[in-house]
Amino acid sequence: MLADQLGQSVGDIYLGAIGRSLLSVGIFIIYIVGLSTLRPQAMPPLPPEARGEIGRKLIAQVLCK
Repeated sequence: MLADQLGQSVGDIYLGAIGRSLLSVGIFIIYIVGLSTLRPQAMPPLPPEARGEIGRKLIAQVLCK
């Protein structure tokens, strides 16, 4: 309905929304990383059974996937 009112195609409307959506997601990720770095006590902890060793293997697995 919006595309019809604006005289645009629906594809153009969706294409225009992708950049703003990705920007919103990026800002949210930066916020979460910053908050967890500056105030780790404000983040919910992982249960002990979900925690693992932080090492080269884990870092390589996270960066390569």
